Amino acid sequence: MLSRSLRTLIVRVKQHNANAQAVAEAMEADPRVARVLYPGLPSFPGHALAAKQMSGFGGIVTIEIAGDTETTVQVVDRLDCSRWRRASVASKAWSRSR
Repeated sequence: MLSRSLRTLIVRVKQHNANAQAVAEAMEADPRVARVLYPGLPSFPGHALAAKQMSGFGGIVTIEIAGDTETTVQVVDRLDCSRWRRASVASKAWSRSR
């Protein structure tokens, strides 16, 4: 099983990178999103360095929602994220309000 997993690893990682790139580009084009952080985007502060050092930019995309806490929670809910992520958003919003 390990051998089979290793044989398909490159294909899976390439698809992982492609999916993250597509999500990042879509989020960057959305006016409800204030900022997108993803090394594969030219707007990313370290894009030039990342492009020199990486053959793929990974699968983690960070988005900052334009709006208040309620708007952010609605976006997280619509993304169908797990409950702990929603709790994390609510917790961060609560700590900022103190």
